[in-house]
Amino acid sequence: MSGLYEDEPDSLVGRILNEKYELLSCLGSGSMGAVYRARHLTLKKLVAVKVLHSDIERSTTGIARFEAEARAAGRFEHANSVSVIDFGRESDGLYFIVMEYIEGQDLRQLVLSEGVMTEQRACRLMSQVCAALAAAHDNGIVHRDMKPGNIMVTSRRNDQGQDEEFVKICDFGIAKLLPRADDSFGQEPMTLKGSFFGTPAYMSPEQARGEPSDARSDVYACGLILWMLLTGQRPFVGENAMSVAMKQISDPLPDISNYRSDVSEGVRKIIQRATDKSPERRFSNARAMYQMLLPYSSRKTEHINAAAMMENLLSSDSLRTSADELNEMSGSVAIRPLFLPAVCLILGLVVAFFVLDATNDGDEISAISVTESSAEIMGPPIPPKVLIIINGVPEGTEVFHLGQLVGVAPGQIQLVRNNEPALLVLKAEGHISTSTTVVPQSSQTVLLTMKSKIRTAPPNKQKTKPKRPRRSRDRLEDPFEK
Repeated sequence: MSGLYEDEPDSLVGRILNEKYELLSCLGSGSMGAVYRARHLTLKKLVAVKVLHSDIERSTTGIARFEAEARAAGRFEHANSVSVIDFGRESDGLYFIVMEYIEGQDLRQLVLSEGVMTEQRACRLMSQVCAALAAAHDNGIVHRDMKPGNIMVTSRRNDQGQDEEFVKICDFGIAKLLPRADDSFGQEPMTLKGSFFGTPAYMSPEQARGEPSDARSDVYACGLILWMLLTGQRPFVGENAMSVAMKQISDPLPDISNYRSDVSEGVRKIIQRATDKSPERRFSNARAMYQMLLPYSSRKTEHINAAAMMENLLSSDSLRTSADELNEMSGSVAIRPLFLPAVCLILGLVVAFFVLDATNDGDEISAISVTESSAEIMGPPIPPKVLIIINGVPEGTEVFHLGQLVGVAPGQIQLVRNNEPALLVLKAEGHISTSTTVVPQSSQTVLLTMKSKIRTAPPNKQKTKPKRPRRSRDRLEDPFEK
């Protein structure tokens, strides 16, 4: 191949793969390949096609990793994971994976456009993520690159005919396949000892140190993502990928209560347990984290009661790493201190691998693989927020923006700073819903009133006396009748 499509992905638009997949447009490009919106010519159905970059096609390890992605996604099926439909290679050496097409936004785009999420919404979305990861972990698959950009949020209609948000996790490009008894392919490791793979902003400490990773690495990333959804901030920032990775190793996660005060103690403890620097003190897998998130993901009475019970259980300031051990919670959360010799050793390893990378002859993928370019390590900056204080309305009034619950009044809500007017809709039980428009340029106070719903009494029905039957002329007169 000419290899031009790596720099010019649109050059492949219009091409037909395997005589049935027509590439319509390029959706984006990553470290392994470019993703295209495509159409199945026979079924007339939209699909997503991921094409391996041409320079990676010359690398045996790169091809093996691309095939591993197809096997990883095809090794299990779950409603919250993108399905792999096909995998193939063209005669000119172009490798591709065909997946289901998802219409929606990823979590990063969602936070950038709508701001921080309510606790219930964030927990509902992350519980779906953990459910899909639990199925992957059951099948011996560790994702290793969980981040907001790999979590798509779409909409689907439930059994009651209502539209609801639905999560799809994708991109198993650097997934780790653990050996399984029924595996027919080779088990040669593709990850060099001491190398790290993933996105630094959501990378576990053991990944940053180049150590083996397992399901608990995905749990760590999920904890950081939940923290981001609730704060609108990236968990760790730095000048480059290496500085962020070092913070994952040595810096504790900032307490979420420093960013907002309405996060329940239970959710704060879940995040604290999931992001513990020691894998042994995290949830053992995504299913354990899923079961802990579920009580906070809905307003159903049984879930509210379960969340209240969880608050009592969490009073001991700990969570066990297995869902089967919830009734035996004890101990305390602590971060093991990192000593100077250990840090020096880590820095030495990092420098050594950069030297190895500089001498790479191009036949193998670099030992240090970061899934985003240096300019995109931290993603686009989180837009500044403004506070809107709403007073004068009944207690418990729900405030909606763009169809999403953004807060409860009287009180303050956060909106992304913008020159465009924002329409706020307020709803309170027993009152007529109202709306107001604000321009979130700066923090401000809004005073509103809401009219009560006046119940009109049913009209009084006047009882009419029944008419006395007319006396028949043939009837004998009653002697007592005057």
